[in-house]
Amino acid sequence: MQLHRVLIVDDDKHFLSRLEIELEELNVEIEKAVTGEEALEKIASFSPDLVVSDMEMPGISGAELKRRARETKSGKEIPFLFVTGVLRETPDSPGSRVVMGKFAGWEAVVARVNELLAASVDGSDAVSTDGESGLTTSPIVNSIRSVGRRVHWKVKALLYPAMKRAFDIVGATLGLIFLAPVFTFIAISILVEDGRPILYTQDRIGKGGRKFTFYKFRSMFNDSNERRSQLVGSSDDGNDVRFKMKDDPRITRIGKVIRRGSLDELPQLWNVLKGDMAVVGPRPPLPEEVAAYGIDEWRRLEIVPGITCSWQVEGRADIPFPEQVGLDVAYIQNRSLARDLGLIIRTIPAVLTGKGAY
Repeated sequence: MQLHRVLIVDDDKHFLSRLEIELEELNVEIEKAVTGEEALEKIASFSPDLVVSDMEMPGISGAELKRRARETKSGKEIPFLFVTGVLRETPDSPGSRVVMGKFAGWEAVVARVNELLAASVDGSDAVSTDGESGLTTSPIVNSIRSVGRRVHWKVKALLYPAMKRAFDIVGATLGLIFLAPVFTFIAISILVEDGRPILYTQDRIGKGGRKFTFYKFRSMFNDSNERRSQLVGSSDDGNDVRFKMKDDPRITRIGKVIRRGSLDELPQLWNVLKGDMAVVGPRPPLPEEVAAYGIDEWRRLEIVPGITCSWQVEGRADIPFPEQVGLDVAYIQNRSLARDLGLIIRTIPAVLTGKGAY
């Protein structure tokens, strides 16, 4: 009996774990890699019969990985299956070997892996499962292992969101209670300088593209929206998606103070309590920003947006928008309660220094 070896390569650890579970139904030995460089090392040491790779990866892309794999294996052609959310034809990635959809197409991925293993791997190239190989092919052992991993996946998939939501509710409630004096001082300051309204509400886009009402302390004069069209060409962000400007003339005196310390964001604790936002997560974009999104930017909408996240502690508005997207996607791929707590702790000095706040 033969046991095929499959290497799966993706920079999204959640996708890797789920795909590993799905492929266990085929009774294959699986290795994983999160970068193209790591995949090349695994190809040399693991000698896979098939590589399932994300086509769109930073660094070494799927097509480049396939080309360099030939060099690693001294010209031997290793079957590749590319899994991607968007089809971009290249000479090394014909459409017949590309499965679209990623997370939505598990059955299609498993079916194509099965087909490629059956068609591309003969007896002479397949990995033997004799006693010397150390590989277990017992159906009972494989079934137990598969059930265990599926249970682990489901527990992890359910436990983290539940614990995160509980933390958000408790944190937002305590924040609204203990920061009440700060809320009062800011509200009075806004009234004295520029009158009503105290809060600024805006349509923002949340998880899955859902629109919700976003709350902030008003830090700009009442005619700021009308004046924005005159200033769009002066954006300091250098991109066509997000408008951000240092020394924005529309900002009030109290607005400069509360923006520097991110105190204008405090009303978003109410958004957290409502469930529109979380304490930690990518910042919610404006509808017009989302209208200009490409495939990469849309990944920011896979989870509930938050008050703080990776780029808020790395430099805030000083970080170019494409790098902000990269940091948000990296958070989505590797999120955990420990990571959330670490980001909250790192947000404190970032707020105190005011770096990148404008």
